[in-house]
Amino acid sequence: MSDLLYNSYKRLKELLETYNEEYRTLVVKDFNQKAISRGVAFGLGFVVFYLIIPLKNKYGATLFEKKYQLAHVNAKDGYLVKKIKIIIRPFIYYLIPFIALLVWSKNFMIIILLGYLFINFLLIIFSKNNLDLSERILYMTTCSVPESLLFENEKDEKAYFNTEEGKK
Repeated sequence: MSDLLYNSYKRLKELLETYNEEYRTLVVKDFNQKAISRGVAFGLGFVVFYLIIPLKNKYGATLFEKKYQLAHVNAKDGYLVKKIKIIIRPFIYYLIPFIALLVWSKNFMIIILLGYLFINFLLIIFSKNNLDLSERILYMTTCSVPESLLFENEKDEKAYFNTEEGKK
């Protein structure tokens, strides 16, 4: 009896697909609605937390970075990064995971995501400057705001050191 119930349950989807044309339409509609809602939620979160908040912040920091008083500076000269780098940075972060989501096979998607995280981890640990993939591409780094003098450009730096406070 249990074999009969198990086989019936196992073949239920096949039977429904065969005899109920509406079943396919409902499954596809449900899948599309879930995909759209997830895409909208992901897009909205992405725009708010990785574009709007860093662009409003003087140092280009997300909420976490703002809480821990971190700023993004150019790795070459130490000045604050331009707004274009703040805009490009999250796209680099999410490019590989987004490509992984487009892959049909779940196993391959997991391999891509874990490989990306593992490579990023190795880059941070074993590189001389401790830069991850996005920081290497944009040639920027993160520093502590309270421990650093941060300037937008060389002109601001010279103006600061010409003041009384800067000469101390």
